Amino acid sequence: MTVGLYSALAASASVFIGILTALLVNNLVKLKSEKDLVERRIESLDSRIQGLKQEKNALEEYATNIEEPRFPEKGRFSPEYQHIDSTSSMVAADMMADVQSTRQHNERHRRWNQIRAQLESFNSEQERFSDRYESLDSSGVESTLYASVITILLSVGLPLFAYLLRISGVILFSGFSWLEPVVVFVVWAVGLGYVLYHLNTQVASVKNDIE
Repeated sequence: MTVGLYSALAASASVFIGILTALLVNNLVKLKSEKDLVERRIESLDSRIQGLKQEKNALEEYATNIEEPRFPEKGRFSPEYQHIDSTSSMVAADMMADVQSTRQHNERHRRWNQIRAQLESFNSEQERFSDRYESLDSSGVESTLYASVITILLSVGLPLFAYLLRISGVILFSGFSWLEPVVVFVVWAVGLGYVLYHLNTQVASVKNDIE
């Protein structure tokens, strides 16, 4: 009867630990996978941000007052100016050069504004992904996996070892036949309680994070 108790304890604990370990490993794989995806997205955003910053710096170095649009010089386009110098090819060339310079400046200004808006968007997205990356902490799952190893030793290994001793004819507590199954059962319960405690701690931690 005692041998049957030991085998039943080991079998019940092994089923529970097997299911628990499978769930924990599955969660750990999912966490690692999601963390890798988030990390690659952060790296992609960082690369795009660096490229935009370089382009923005180049625009700021190339053009003065890039923050403001530019307008053609009004004097050159006034009726009086055109009437007086309408036959001057130099005046026409200056006017065209001024228009072209103004157009180029405004194109750079529009691109500068686009880059600034993109940088704000990418920086905000990168910050969100960074927060997500920090939240994907696998230490809780890993600690519970390590706790399950101790549970395997106490709740499966020990009953199997006691079972082996029994069928080998070895009695640990001679004269106190009732003491051995009690000790084995207590250790078995402590092993299961240990991993359940870790699970309860992780659940409480998740609830506190949500709140």
